[in-house]
Amino acid sequence: MDVKSKLEVLGIKYNDLNLYDEAFTHKSYLNENKDMKRSSERLEYLGDAVLSVVVADYLYTKTDMDEGKMSKCRSLIVCESSLSKIAMGLGLNEAIRLGNGQDPLRPALLEDILEALIAAIYLDKGLEYARKFILKIFKCTIKKALKSDGNSDSKSHLQEMIKGKYHIVYSVISEEGEPHERVYMVSLTINDIELAVARGSSKKKAEKKAAQAEINRVQSSRKQVMQRLGFEVVKSWQQIIQAEDMLTVQQETLNTFNASLDVAKARHDAGDLLRQELLAIKAQTANVQEQYIAAEHRLALAKQRFLTLLGLPNQPFTLHKEEQSQKLPPTLDINHRQELTIVTEMEHRAAAELDKALGNKRPTVDAYAGYDMEYGPELGGSGNSWQAAVKLNYLLFDGHANEANIAKAKARLREIGAEKRKLELSLHLELEQAKLDYKQAQKRLVVTDTAEKAAQEAARLSRLQFEEGTALASTLIDYETRLADARARHLGAKADAIIALANLRRVAGYGQFE
Repeated sequence: MDVKSKLEVLGIKYNDLNLYDEAFTHKSYLNENKDMKRSSERLEYLGDAVLSVVVADYLYTKTDMDEGKMSKCRSLIVCESSLSKIAMGLGLNEAIRLGNGQDPLRPALLEDILEALIAAIYLDKGLEYARKFILKIFKCTIKKALKSDGNSDSKSHLQEMIKGKYHIVYSVISEEGEPHERVYMVSLTINDIELAVARGSSKKKAEKKAAQAEINRVQSSRKQVMQRLGFEVVKSWQQIIQAEDMLTVQQETLNTFNASLDVAKARHDAGDLLRQELLAIKAQTANVQEQYIAAEHRLALAKQRFLTLLGLPNQPFTLHKEEQSQKLPPTLDINHRQELTIVTEMEHRAAAELDKALGNKRPTVDAYAGYDMEYGPELGGSGNSWQAAVKLNYLLFDGHANEANIAKAKARLREIGAEKRKLELSLHLELEQAKLDYKQAQKRLVVTDTAEKAAQEAARLSRLQFEEGTALASTLIDYETRLADARARHLGAKADAIIALANLRRVAGYGQFE
């Protein structure tokens, strides 16, 4: 999707499209497209400031929090995790201009693009327009942060999640860069198992990023399970409704045959109907009674399956048929699939492990500088002196251990990359299958509805003809059987249509009633 189309989807009436083109251009794109002069970097800086001002102003005017809590609350609202989720929800990844090999779903990249977009809106439409846009897209995030009262950062949140059952350790793996621009790599281990690696401009920031990475992984896994469970619940519930409706159909069919049997007996007693005709209707009535018993059994089993799915076997059960309508998912792509989020996090971690291995091969520098001040006996003279030293630490030979670690890290990164590509193909196939299933279900719904209405009219006419003595019992049985079959197929089509929609929401990465 191009930038102009994305702005239309977002409802942004722009004045200067060039600003937005710049906002959606990542610096990696410039390396391969020399005609582009600017990337989003400068706008990211401005957008970060505009976002902070708007959020700070909101917290100051709308809450009674003290300075400390406002600061913590703002941090929760404008953190990488929050911004990347909002950017993903807006579908900004669809319009990003990236260089080859860049991942449009990387949280840090999504955060940057959202900040750049905010800056572009501010420059193009002014602060008030930008403020309304920010408060609109951050509404749920702000609400969630206010509920927490600003008392939770990623490290605290992770500690709360494990409830003190496990031991968390943050370890600095490496330090790089100049003294005033240090970059720290930190690993997070829980019960001696390394679960996350992250970088930051300070140890504290790196620790928070590592904690957030682990939280994201856990939440993605949980969301994946809940989405699957939600679909299975909807599917199981529809099977109960279908079984209940089928039981009603069998009851109504049985009532119809009982009424027809009464007519047949009266006609037989009057000498207007052969005995074999009467026996044929009796036999069919018994057959329908058997089908009714089977329908009762299917309903009981459907209820038990539903209760077992909820972990409530053998509980009292009352069926309420209030329907909560579902909608088509907002987007029909795989970007919201939690499986993809999880493997992307694995890829980032593998890349960090490779950086760690490569870092062990780089030389490190120790520097010292000092200034000694000493006044001497000479008039106007001094013994002041400078001292400076630089030490270069370089590992000449380690038995090829680090080369092995680098090779292993590269292999792992390639392996995860291959797994990600296979997963993407599998998810795309699953999505396309779900789309086709949904279209087929909608067509079946129309066709079976038409068939049921036709069967109802045909059965009604055959009953009248049988009562008047102008139709055989076999004709009556045939039309009544066709009606029961048409009603059953239409009920099945209705259930399948709802289940197909629920499955389409699942494969697009959405919950059932979000």
